[in-house]
Amino acid sequence: MTQFPSRQEGLAKPTATAQWRSTVINATRGATSGDADASVRITPATVGLPGDVPWSVFKRTLHGGRQQGVELITIDNGNMQIDIIASRGMGVLEVRRGD
Repeated sequence: MTQFPSRQEGLAKPTATAQWRSTVINATRGATSGDADASVRITPATVGLPGDVPWSVFKRTLHGGRQQGVELITIDNGNMQIDIIASRGMGVLEVRRGD
């Protein structure tokens, strides 16, 4: 059995942090239900957090040809951007770092 140290043994006490949750894409609703073509952008300003760390989550629906209706989610943590093809098995399309 694994033993975890108690707080008295040096673990920091949990601090109060702001929590915010939003559903960007929902498989149970399907790609065509609701307003599937709507873009979604979540930033510190949208959730009422200070913008000292520039992060964002952006969902958009691609149009034209074979990409028609494909949902692309870009996660940016300020240092790295990850593009995820949400409607094609959550595959990672591209990872970028820096400018």
